[in-house]
Amino acid sequence: MSKARTIAVLGGGVSGLTFAATLRERGGPRAVVFEREARVGGKSCTIEIDGRPHDMGATMGVPIDYRRVLDFSRAAGIELDRFPEERHWCLERGEPVSLNKKRELPKVLAQAARYMWLHATKWRGVNGTGLHHAQSELHTTWSELVKRDGLEAVSDRTLVYRAGYGYGFDDEVPAVMYANLFRPQTFLGLTFRPSFVWRGGTQRIWETLAKDLDVRTSTPIERIERDADGVTVHSNAGKERFDELVITTNPSDALPLLDARDDERRWFTQVRTWPYATFACAVPGLDEGRTGVGYINANMRKDREGHPMAWVKRHADHDVAIFHLFAPPHLSDDQIAERIAGDVKRLGGRLDKVHVARRWKFFPHFTSAFMQSGGLQEVERWQGTQRTWLIGEVLSFASMGRVAELATSLARRLS
Repeated sequence: MSKARTIAVLGGGVSGLTFAATLRERGGPRAVVFEREARVGGKSCTIEIDGRPHDMGATMGVPIDYRRVLDFSRAAGIELDRFPEERHWCLERGEPVSLNKKRELPKVLAQAARYMWLHATKWRGVNGTGLHHAQSELHTTWSELVKRDGLEAVSDRTLVYRAGYGYGFDDEVPAVMYANLFRPQTFLGLTFRPSFVWRGGTQRIWETLAKDLDVRTSTPIERIERDADGVTVHSNAGKERFDELVITTNPSDALPLLDARDDERRWFTQVRTWPYATFACAVPGLDEGRTGVGYINANMRKDREGHPMAWVKRHADHDVAIFHLFAPPHLSDDQIAERIAGDVKRLGGRLDKVHVARRWKFFPHFTSAFMQSGGLQEVERWQGTQRTWLIGEVLSFASMGRVAELATSLARRLS
């Protein structure tokens, strides 16, 4: 009787756990997940302050897009709450403002219809099996695509979900990344059901899922060797042999561990990230006595790095809010706290305390130049040839829904 196949999975975040769980569901190869941190979940990071959960990373979900994640959370018995009311704030006036003016509504609706039509007819390759199917016109930057197709109003209305949550700037990010984030099904789902959060936080989903899987936390990989017969993984727990390797993390982080070929080095050094941070702060006076999500559009620019772009206040009876911002290395946590304090004061609140600050190498993605040179197609042809597969954010998008979708697709392919 032949030996059962085994797969080493690099990374115990949403992608790695979804992949391993899907293999298990389908009776496929056995997966062993290696996670260097002491916890699972990756950017699905939930902390507790005064007994209340706060998400420092992945926070919200939307209908349809998060079907796979919802499968896991339902199985874990985790209930949903409605995403708090969203408001846009003006720093100059220190008050909420309306993003939409009645006279602009016809233009917004017309451009939204055009975007949906383009997506459904010309951009049909943007799907859950990888970005390599996407048309070449989507390899340009988002700002170039918006100008070419006349989508300025639509782009303005979705800025908070791109820059506000750490997904970069329009003149640098390939259009295919944002087109994959905003699919017609995304807007269709929101038409019938509002966005939501998971009661108790997102990290609970993945902690519960990991209990039924072979997950090795606090086990950083030191070296990976591949040959014609299999893959040898060297970790702080010793040496182990596998049939295949699945990389779910940022491949530029995995590169130093691999016996990488020249083409792999060339590809994976083309990955870019953003220095991003979330600060859990006590801010009396801001959204006092209510839950709320706030956006400061004026801070969603490169010259306002370190200033809060968005915040999420999940508990009406608790004055802690999680602030989202770009955090370049030259700014210390104290300097960022000063910027948060200044902006919160202009909005009628007070920064009382910074409870926790987390910095992230956020939103890994290939450059537009890499895509325009055919890099995504090269990576797709390479998949499996070195007994190695790549999934995760760089080939989907940095959201739980998108990476779970792609991980599920590969698990079905290999089982």
